[in-house]
Amino acid sequence: MTKRRSTWLGASGALFLILSLSGVAAGATPPDAVPDVVVDTTATYEDIDGNGIDDDCQDVDAVADEAAGAAELLAADADANGVISTTEAAHSDRIGGENCNHGGYVSWIAHQDVTCVDEPTEPVTEPAVELIVAEPEADACAEADTSGAEAAKVEKAAAAALRAALKADRTLARETAKAERTAAHQAAKAERTSARDASKAERAAARAAAKAERQAAKAGRSKKGH
Repeated sequence: MTKRRSTWLGASGALFLILSLSGVAAGATPPDAVPDVVVDTTATYEDIDGNGIDDDCQDVDAVADEAAGAAELLAADADANGVISTTEAAHSDRIGGENCNHGGYVSWIAHQDVTCVDEPTEPVTEPAVELIVAEPEADACAEADTSGAEAAKVEKAAAAALRAALKADRTLARETAKAERTAAHQAAKAERTSARDASKAERAAARAAAKAERQAAKAGRSKKGH
């Protein structure tokens, strides 16, 4: 009886040791289990290579290109005031924001806080009055309140601006196609008219030549008769 109990106790101790070691191994973190770094694409918009895409949204590191960056900024900032308004963002081809797309960039611009200072025209002793322009459609500076109903209002305005820009693009494309069709129709009509006039002139010339030939033949016969 004593021997069996000792054997059972030994087996139990070994099982406990195996389970303990398994627990330690299961709880250990593998050395190569490094968590992925999530880049916050909504913090800033940087485009050092001037391709219109936020550098944080690119799979490869951007290579600085000052000329391309300046040209891209000039194209996006239509009024050249140094501030990209919601309307300018909607008309641009820039990509960025939370989802790294054009709509995300427009929404990001609409939610930015921009403060404008009104410079006094005459010297005053008091500090200049700070003006806040709350219209997201303004071409100068704009401040958007990102809390509650104001945030929803600004986002709605940004979406409306984007829809208006897309509608304008579709209208331009439609009018361009219409103008091209009209021009092609007019050109074809002019070509047909020219061909018809040329054919008419050729027939008239042929009839005149035949008439002249008949008259000459008649004159020759009359001369012989005399």
